Amino acid sequence: MKSLSFLVFTLLLTNAFAETGCDSDANYPEVTKAELQKMIDEKQAVILDVNPKASFDKQRIPGAVHFASQKNITDVLPKSKDALIVAYCGGTMCAAWKKAAVAACKLNYKNIKHFKPGISGWMQKDA
Repeated sequence: MKSLSFLVFTLLLTNAFAETGCDSDANYPEVTKAELQKMIDEKQAVILDVNPKASFDKQRIPGAVHFASQKNITDVLPKSKDALIVAYCGGTMCAAWKKAAVAACKLNYKNIKHFKPGISGWMQKDA
């Protein structure tokens, strides 16, 4: 019985640690529209658009680059692993942004953020 308890404890602990890796949303703080606008104005971030290519071609956040797959991400990311990277997709319910964030994380980039409102939030007029 003790070994079963130890096994369960070990599995739970392992799972808790695994969740703090690149797959954890906690690694990707959200940025506001105002913060993102400032990053764009000051050319402080690489902005990754994870929307389909047709959507990207139609409308995108200024300066954004299209994230097509993990194969092309090294072509668009800077050499510095401390560079600021912001990923986004369609809107608050879209989870595709995470593909780009995880790909950058697995390449050891350390400063990755998420613009949750996505392109729909970016296009909305502020009240």
